[in-house]
Amino acid sequence: MLIHIFTGFALSGVACFIAYLASPHQRVRHTQLPARPLRCLALMIWLVSLMCFCLSMHPATAVYTWLTATMVGLIAPVYLFARPQEA
Repeated sequence: MLIHIFTGFALSGVACFIAYLASPHQRVRHTQLPARPLRCLALMIWLVSLMCFCLSMHPATAVYTWLTATMVGLIAPVYLFARPQEA
């Protein structure tokens, strides 16, 4: 059961990073990747992540945990890949 929770967190983090790469303002690559396929892939991974959480928790708790992990995962890349402004 614990493996489902860790898998859910890992998949949620991967989906958030893929969604960040689909953003036109991402700072990981110099060129933008095609957004639509990446967003579809991120959505599918988020759904698998939610299913992993539902396998080990009550559905309401699973949705709350999934949303919290997704919010943290969507905010983290912005700060991790921020570059200082040049004067």
